[in-house]
Amino acid sequence: SLRDETITGRGMDVLAGLIEQERQSAPGACLLVDNGDALQGTPTGNICAEQSETGDHPWPAILNALDYDAIGLGNHDFDFGVPFLEQVVAHIRAPALCASFATGGVAGVAPTALLHRQVTCTDGQMRDLVIGVTSVLPPQTSIWNKRCLEGVVTFEQGAAAARRAIATLRAQGADVVLLLCHSGLPASGIG
Repeated sequence: SLRDETITGRGMDVLAGLIEQERQSAPGACLLVDNGDALQGTPTGNICAEQSETGDHPWPAILNALDYDAIGLGNHDFDFGVPFLEQVVAHIRAPALCASFATGGVAGVAPTALLHRQVTCTDGQMRDLVIGVTSVLPPQTSIWNKRCLEGVVTFEQGAAAARRAIATLRAQGADVVLLLCHSGLPASGIG
């Protein structure tokens, strides 16, 4: 809260407890992911971006403390430019993902990641599971953020980027693929 007051029953400490409960309920089988736009849209995000020279942004600390498994980028994560995003990503332990780059990129961001887990199956046996994770975002991101992305990065259509990334993950041995899609539904609905 920006009013400098404590609100009982809300906050990251409560969220952390809920996440831990879920992880305990299915050891190895729970993934915690972020689907983008964490760096913009709140007064805190804007203040942190203005003070970016220090590289101290709270989001990496939160992601690391909650032990996120993967981070997908959203279009608003580019609002403060690639150098700012690279500073933030450099402090995140989880893989930061975006398979949508047509040209350029962001240091520390990969198109895909493989997560290795051991899960207990219904027969009681522990088995290895390879989970492929990828992320796509709207190609219009380069238009929406033209002021800071022109000549730096462009993005391809989400479906094409997803197909390529999924094929790569399958070829690398993924048993399951998780696609983070930072997008909306078409105006005409799903056809």
